[in-house]
Amino acid sequence: MEVDEIVVSRNELQKLVKQKVKENKLIASDVLEKCILIQSLLDRKEQQAVELLKLCKSVSAFEAIVKKQYSLLGWEYRDTDSDDNVDCDGDDNIPSCETSISRRREPVVVLTRLSEAQLKSLCAPTHQDHHRLCPLPKVTTLCQKSDKVTKTSPSAPLEVIKVTMRVVARRTTMNWQQGEIINKVQKEDGRLKYKIQFNDKGKSLVSAHHIAFDYMPEVDKLFVGARVVVKHQTDGCLFCPGILAELPSRKNHMRFLVFMDDHTPLYVNLPSLHLVCRPLTDPLDDIPDGRHKSFVQQYLKVWPYPPQMQYRVGQEINAVLKGIMHRCTVKLIDSSLFQVLVLTDQRKEWIYQGSTCLELKMCPSESSKKQAKKKTSSRAAESSKVAS
Repeated sequence: MEVDEIVVSRNELQKLVKQKVKENKLIASDVLEKCILIQSLLDRKEQQAVELLKLCKSVSAFEAIVKKQYSLLGWEYRDTDSDDNVDCDGDDNIPSCETSISRRREPVVVLTRLSEAQLKSLCAPTHQDHHRLCPLPKVTTLCQKSDKVTKTSPSAPLEVIKVTMRVVARRTTMNWQQGEIINKVQKEDGRLKYKIQFNDKGKSLVSAHHIAFDYMPEVDKLFVGARVVVKHQTDGCLFCPGILAELPSRKNHMRFLVFMDDHTPLYVNLPSLHLVCRPLTDPLDDIPDGRHKSFVQQYLKVWPYPPQMQYRVGQEINAVLKGIMHRCTVKLIDSSLFQVLVLTDQRKEWIYQGSTCLELKMCPSESSKKQAKKKTSSRAAESSKVAS
């Protein structure tokens, strides 16, 4: 009797045997159910292992980002779970400090229920001294904890300004450029000026408060109210002056907020900042008089509780841009700023949530003037009625 030979693989043979065993019911039903349950548990464990591996990779990537951000801020990143403090003077059974010890700890999440009093103590304090605005939109206060003050400490050492030093110097009001100090000039009134050779071969004679260091500043020397210069977003050769308004925090995603002298708010990272060498006693004296200067003065006066308005994406508002009232739509919200789309020409602008260019945000002086005018007009009307 001739038999046809069939070539099958090992996996195919296993499937065939399993199928025949199942058809012939050679395995008891309870044993088969247990096998199915064990197989499902095994599949679930494998899926959990894959998800855990993805989580470990994401944590490593996040840690790398945090380390990079710490290095940009000039901070030192430390692993609080590391066991580096090993006592070397103990028992002889303890290994020496030269031996590297590697320990793995299982991550443990501990949740503690807080009492109502503890929750209230953790809430940010409210500021009751601000003028109440219209009920819509909602007005909140931003609390930013910091030990820095809004004036330079007199004990802070000042770096010497030398000839041949690379700096960022003022060329026009809103245009600062990189250059080199080529000479010092002593005026008849005793003022010291610095002659700058710009990179484009132009020259200018400026004061020390119109010169900024051409390198990244240290975080410890930055404070709210500091006079800084920021690299232009589109043209890397140009720099714009401004006032530092926010220090890095979790709320603003570890960035610095700067109010430019043209009332443009901007979030930047540390490498984009340049500290002015010798700012004036009051850095705001270097800002032209106007609405923006009054706004910055009021902001620094009430800091760290500046009033802010809260908007939602898609909301239509009125805002004064370059002296003209425009109808705008809120497109994006980023911490203390929001981006609007101007409906007339479809351009986009960033606005601070407490800016005086908003229709419902008015300076106390302006509101008091309007109220005084209304009272004067009403009194005049009453007096005319009485006279008639």
